[in-house]
Amino acid sequence: MTRIDATRIPAATLASTQILFVAKNALWQGGLHPEDGNHAVYHREMREILTEIGCALSVAECYEALFEHPEADFVFPLLNRGGFFNSEMLLPLLCNRLDLPYLGASPILRGLSDDKHLTKLEARGRTVPTAPWRVFRKGAFVDVTKCPPASRWVIKPTTPRPRVRDAGDLEGVAVAVRAIHDEGHDAIVEPFLNGSDVEVPVITKDGGPLIMPMMLFQQADPTHLRTHEEKRG
Repeated sequence: MTRIDATRIPAATLASTQILFVAKNALWQGGLHPEDGNHAVYHREMREILTEIGCALSVAECYEALFEHPEADFVFPLLNRGGFFNSEMLLPLLCNRLDLPYLGASPILRGLSDDKHLTKLEARGRTVPTAPWRVFRKGAFVDVTKCPPASRWVIKPTTPRPRVRDAGDLEGVAVAVRAIHDEGHDAIVEPFLNGSDVEVPVITKDGGPLIMPMMLFQQADPTHLRTHEEKRG
């Protein structure tokens, strides 16, 4: 495994740089949130860590904090899943408009990663293995016979939304696609793959990508459809 040495922020930089931390639960003080689960804990822990390492920190929980130029030199944006299309792009766009440096990818990359269909196109174009799929845009004709062959399918919005469905026949697929369209989203259909979730974090270090250790969520039943509520813990 590649050795990862921590990068230290100089004390002078910590003292002179005002950081704005923006997250839905940035001010959360407790444990699991009744709606957002462990995401609230994650946001609380990030705030506490930034404070503990000596950052001059201000905190906000809404996009409006960047409608005007804040009293900040750098933005740490974690306000994702805003409940509207391409919400992942808004904070980086607001930072760019104000010429404020921020942590994370550019708006166009955030928008790309916010659409499962576009992300899978990028993966396939770079020969990264990805399950076959079919996308059904809201308002377009739906022909589920074009779905990749499978004995079971998973149907979900193309953008990161909580509701994920599965079906064992094409009639069930069509019902699920219509339900997602009725909720205002595009739908993507893939064969259901038995197994457990594996996440591979990647950060930028010294100007290049650094692949972090993989994280595995080991499921007792690899055929179980993991829900949004389960992911939130």
